[in-house]
Amino acid sequence: MKYIIMFKYLFAFIVLVLLDIGIFILFGLALMSYDDFYDETKGAYWSLESMTLSEQLIYIGFNVWLGINVLVLFILTYKIAKYWLCK
Repeated sequence: MKYIIMFKYLFAFIVLVLLDIGIFILFGLALMSYDDFYDETKGAYWSLESMTLSEQLIYIGFNVWLGINVLVLFILTYKIAKYWLCK
């Protein structure tokens, strides 16, 4: 029974990692249009003033998603370290 529970958590972890990678791929594909249609007259490369509204939202969403991933990584690292040190 213990191994079934461990397998369930491992399967959920793999699904979440694949979902996370998929979201990064979607953000990357959505930002490809900015690279294709960048116009130097509108502003510096990767500045918000050189982007359309949808590109700005995608760019901000990408950075928010990256921040969430860093936060989750810190939380997981803390929990693993706490588990190993308090053992």
